[in-house]
Amino acid sequence: MKVGLIGQFRYACSIEKYYLRALKKLGHRVILDADNIISGAQKVDLTIVVKWFNHPEMLPHPRVLIFTDLTERFKEYYESIEQFYDYIFLVHPEKLVDNKRIFYLPVAYDEVEHFPLKRKKDIECLFVGTAHKSRLGMKQHLVIIRYGNGWGDTRAVYGVEKMKMFARAKIALNMHYVGDETNMRLYECLAMQVFQLTDKPGPFKDGMDLVVYRDDIDMLEKISYYLEHENTRERIAEQGYNNITTGKYRYVDRIEELLKICGVGNYG
Repeated sequence: MKVGLIGQFRYACSIEKYYLRALKKLGHRVILDADNIISGAQKVDLTIVVKWFNHPEMLPHPRVLIFTDLTERFKEYYESIEQFYDYIFLVHPEKLVDNKRIFYLPVAYDEVEHFPLKRKKDIECLFVGTAHKSRLGMKQHLVIIRYGNGWGDTRAVYGVEKMKMFARAKIALNMHYVGDETNMRLYECLAMQVFQLTDKPGPFKDGMDLVVYRDDIDMLEKISYYLEHENTRERIAEQGYNNITTGKYRYVDRIEELLKICGVGNYG
């Protein structure tokens, strides 16, 4: 099947790249040129837009939108374009989901990039993410090593460098952006067999696949506890890895589900 995929592909870890790889792994030919799709120079069986595209009404049917953020954060944009799509997939389980035209399709991990790496565990607690207002309290905790945009005292890391950093961490700290129910880090760290301390567990089990903290005090107490209890930390990391890699949590699984819902191509 020939699939049009329209996205920004801005960073090495852009989610568009994972959807592209999944489509190719499933045997589909992928067209990335929006102009050729619109003109008809490239005939496609399905067009998938990842969040941003200003004129979806110009695309051939069937049209699919994968919205990779909370719609409320981009309410004006979302409401201006959503009516032009045949199917919409949201990465958060919002009230908009009706399982008729709008579906829940969470993020995932990419087995080509997210897998266990053997590195010396020389970082006690690592956070990689943008310095949103709700996360700025991390600055006062010296035990947390931070990387990401907007912090002012550190830098962003992407792709292979980010994966190597996580592999060095005894604890991968996950703090969701306000309102988010899941994020890419949740799946990626589990797939790398890195112990994860998170504020939201997603589909995984607290105390088995990862560990959930309630607030800053609880977070710091659990950082201290799990730094001192290496065997427990490693057991939970291994359990989380086993659960995620034996379940349907890959981008290939997400794309298969999307194609099944849309009723096109080989998705079995």
